[in-house]
Parts: sequence; C-alpha cells; structure tokens
Amino acid sequence: MKEKNKEIEKKISIIIPFYGNQYSEIIEAIESIYQSNYQNFKIIVIDNGSTSKASEFIQVNYPNVKLVISKKNLGVCGGRNIGIDNLDGDEDFVLFFDSDQIVDKSMLKNLIKPFSNDPKLGITTPKIYFHPDFIGQEHSNFIWSAGTDINLTTGQVLFRGGNDTKEYKKNSEVSIAPGVLCCSIEVIKKVGKFDDVYVSVYEDSDYCFRARKIGFKILFVANAHAWHKIYYDPKGSEKKLLTRLYFIGRNRLIFMKKYSPKYLTFIFLFLPIYLIYYLLISLRNFQIKPYFDFIRGTYEGLKFKI
Repeated sequence: MKEKNKEIEKKISIIIPFYGNQYSEIIEAIESIYQSNYQNFKIIVIDNGSTSKASEFIQVNYPNVKLVISKKNLGVCGGRNIGIDNLDGDEDFVLFFDSDQIVDKSMLKNLIKPFSNDPKLGITTPKIYFHPDFIGQEHSNFIWSAGTDINLTTGQVLFRGGNDTKEYKKNSEVSIAPGVLCCSIEVIKKVGKFDDVYVSVYEDSDYCFRARKIGFKILFVANAHAWHKIYYDPKGSEKKLLTRLYFIGRNRLIFMKKYSPKYLTFIFLFLPIYLIYYLLISLRNFQIKPYFDFIRGTYEGLKFKI
C-alpha cells in the first residue's frame, strides 16, 4: 500500500501549446484533464501567438494553469520547448499534449503505471481514437493511432490504427509516440528539447528516435485513451494535408537524412513517387499552391545540412 501511495504522489507536468482564433479546443482539453482521476498534475499552456481571447479566459477561469504567452507562433517544437523552460523542476513526468485532443479520466494514471515495472522505459503513449464529432458516433471506437513507425527506406509513416482489434488490446513497444508523449524526467534531462528545426511535423518522430538511440523504450499503453479532433474522411484529411505540404516535404527529407541508412535510395527511387502523389492530391482538390509549397519544402530539405 505504501508503494502504491508513493506512485500516486508522482507529479506530471502537462505541456499544451495552442494557436488559432477559436479557443474552444484548448478549453475542452483543459477541462478533460481536470476530470482525471489522477490529480497530481500541473498544466502549462503556451499561447503560441494566437489572436483569440483564450489566454484571458484561462487566466480568469483556470488560475492554477501556468500560462506562458509567446508573441509569435513558434510551432509545435517552439511551444513545447517554452513549456520545458517553464517546468517547476520537481516533476517526475512530462506529458506533451496537443490542444485538439481530450483525455479519458484514467489516461494520466494508466500512462505512468508501466514505468514502475521497467527502468528502461522512457516514453508512453495512449490509444488515440478519432473524436466522435469528426468521424461519427457509429465509428467512435476507430483508432487514429496506437503508436507509429517510419519505413527508413521509403519514408512512409506507418500508422497502427483502424478498428480496435485484439492487436490493440495489449501494451506493445513502438518506435514513435505521436501527438501524446508521456516522458520520464530522465528522458527530458538526457534527450533535452525538441529540435526546433522541424517547427511542426516529424518533431515527435525525431524526439522518439533520439530517445531510443540512447537506450530508452517507447510503450503503447492499451488502457490509456485519448481522442483526437481530426477528420477521418478523405476530403477532410486531404484538406488538412494540403495545409502542411511545405513542412511535410522539408521535414521528411531532414528526418531521412538524419536517420535513414538508405537515404540515397529514398531520394532517387521514392522521392519522385511523392512528387507525383502530392501533385495528384493538389489537382484533385483544385489547389496548386500547396504543391508549390511542397516543392519549395523539398528543395530546402535537400540542401539542409545535418
């Protein structure tokens, strides 16, 4: 019983950057955390240069939330790094969380529980479902991610998701924790901050690869649940994809240059396939500018020096 109480007393600092004109998402994220059955946490919200009145609302209604305001949008990496700079120094875990997600009441408790059984464990990630408002109630058990991987030859991101089958009913070691990363304080001390060269996209992948490189394990925790407000249907997902093509083109190349043993194979064999693929998506959506953004990002990624 004493050991159990000791575990419950461990502190989690939760870092949530947000940006945008609508602030209902960040408020819903905060509210869901406050409904948790695990209460030893501190929320650090980074206003990433938003133009909404969310910061004022948070200051008035959530006095226990530590609010840090950046004058400009520093992207996911910059926002998370500001959060790291504002840690209290007495936390046992740091949870990186996106503002367009909400948590199950048992997520925090279930994410930290496996750490007591494995000294090499560095990062845990939950089962992240599509939010019912974005996929429909009839598909409310459809998984967005149960951990991911990247094929270091093709550059393809390999999502574990879809129907909530037997495969996702048990914990399993994964390569990447996307969107929600619960890190031991040892990971924060040894891996450090996110590489802000990425700004956004591939930042989680890079952080997890750096953690694994120095011996930390990453675990998908089946009974820890969150919901992601992201569209499942092809039209909605393609529209979001088009807004990120610059960073996808740029950051995939930077990531592959850093980690792929078959980088040249990727460049000469698979990069041309991506060039055609994203052109087709752009044309299908009658938007050509995002494709030129992708070309620009690809060029910058190619010339980027590691």
